[in-house]
Amino acid sequence: MLTTKDAAAFIGLSVPTFRRMKDRRVIPAAIQLSERRLGWRVGDLWDWLDGRAEGLDWDAVLASRANSNNRNA
Repeated sequence: MLTTKDAAAFIGLSVPTFRRMKDRRVIPAAIQLSERRLGWRVGDLWDWLDGRAEGLDWDAVLASRANSNNRNA
């Protein structure tokens, strides 16, 4: 689990840019760790980066995950 600052650094963005992308729901959703603290799953951020490299937005990455999970069930 990464903090906002660490998650932004992990994907190579400034914290203000990362927050704007969060507000626009461009990046994976955060997990509410406490009343004032958010965290991001490293795996979600990796998947998002991989999806970006393939030209996919986060919703498309999630859809791909769901399809993959359905095939394995």
